[in-house]
Amino acid sequence: MRRRDVNVDQLSPAALAYVGDAVYTLHVRTGLVTAGSRPQSEMHRLASQDVRAASQARWLTLIEADLLPAEKDVVRWARNARIGKGGGGTPAERHHATAFEALLGHLFLSGQSTRLQELLDRLEQLANPAPELGG
Repeated sequence: MRRRDVNVDQLSPAALAYVGDAVYTLHVRTGLVTAGSRPQSEMHRLASQDVRAASQARWLTLIEADLLPAEKDVVRWARNARIGKGGGGTPAERHHATAFEALLGHLFLSGQSTRLQELLDRLEQLANPAPELGG
């Protein structure tokens, strides 16, 4: 996918979150499709649960310790931005979800696809921990 030259530092948190929402939605939908055959209605229900504000706020909390200082700056900046009243979740959840989406949008638009994938992979590990082996 080709991105035009853009200075991501000049974009608003809302613009970054707009792109980040699409990035994360595509990630979730791709994961559902590649996990095996399911009815489309079930995939939609599962995806909707994963991309809602409350879930995204939780995802941000899970990966926040793994963020680099510059990424934490993006999160802090976006979390403190003015957001609309639309969408689900509490105001705090919406602020955290906006920060999560803005981070993903920032990484995507700045061409940091390797780092973006690292964070999405880490999120998957944290959200779905492997069972411990032993006995």
